[in-house]
Amino acid sequence: MRRPAAALSLGQKKRRAVAAALAGRPEALFLDEPCAGLDWPGAKAMLADLARLKKSGIIVALVTHEPKLVENLVDDWLLLKQGGDFLFGPDLSDHFEEFGVRPF
Repeated sequence: MRRPAAALSLGQKKRRAVAAALAGRPEALFLDEPCAGLDWPGAKAMLADLARLKKSGIIVALVTHEPKLVENLVDDWLLLKQGGDFLFGPDLSDHFEEFGVRPF
């Protein structure tokens, strides 16, 4: 059944946007808060999609304020702080709070 884009749920719209971005066969996908506004089933579906993309070799870079949601996708973290301070590395969970990120 075909429906206009305006009739899609937020989760369906986000997944559609990811699919559209993948149509050009990119090497990397950059997402801003991919699970924001999604209910738990929608967030799980999005995370499963992102895990499959990562496994296929596509670089998945995303912005989130919910590190617990994406911890299984992450190889490296980049923490940014107002004023230009940043940290980059594989395990930065001890620094989340000082950078304004909700800790695990």
